[in-house]
Amino acid sequence: MPDRTAEGREALRSPHTRRGTADRPDREGEEGLSGLLDFVPAAADPALAEEPKMSAYLIVEADVHDPVAYEEYKKLSSEAVKKHGATFLVRGGAMHVLEGDWQPKRIVVLEFPSPEAAHAFYHSPEYEKAREARRHAAKLNIILVEGA
Repeated sequence: MPDRTAEGREALRSPHTRRGTADRPDREGEEGLSGLLDFVPAAADPALAEEPKMSAYLIVEADVHDPVAYEEYKKLSSEAVKKHGATFLVRGGAMHVLEGDWQPKRIVVLEFPSPEAAHAFYHSPEYEKAREARRHAAKLNIILVEGA
């Protein structure tokens, strides 16, 4: 007769476990399996499973009016980006409009490990300093997009 859980469902049992000793695996003849039977994937125990982290992307459209002052902003914002674990995916490369009438002058895309990291970056003292340096150099539109 199969083992049953408290809810009456059939319990799954390792063939390496003696009946009635679910937490004490049978160790006879396991010399070649050292450590393998001790591994339990996190997904097997819902209490140990974490939700996967979702990346976040800042998409920036920039209209630069003062290229010299904007260089100082780029320097300061790059330091803040690095401190907050982000990666530049796009930084002002050539653009080709494929559809619609959007004609951005400069696009920047940053990848952050999570939406929380992106918010921490944007509201950080380091980025505040960069924004102040950019105040009269450029107008930016910035959106945060959660992704895979």
